[in-house]
Amino acid sequence: MSDFDHHCKWLNNCVGKKNYEEFFKLLVFVSLFGVVFIIFAFFTIIDDSPRLGIWIWITVGLVGLLFILNFNLMIFHFWLKFKGITTYSWIM
Repeated sequence: MSDFDHHCKWLNNCVGKKNYEEFFKLLVFVSLFGVVFIIFAFFTIIDDSPRLGIWIWITVGLVGLLFILNFNLMIFHFWLKFKGITTYSWIM
């Protein structure tokens, strides 16, 4: 059981010793994408028409929500890595 960390239903794959680093990189890059997307969206809101602005605000809200959820998951896995435990060990 030392190779198994957890099953990620969003990736539909088990995360373990062999692919945990890639899983962790995915969390980091999705968070970075959210930050960059929101920054560029705010620049677009400043320079664009008001009619397009409402769709950008809706998109920013959705990406912002997903960013918050992903960021919390990333911080949780930073904490697990710092403690040296797996997700499975933390649950049990």
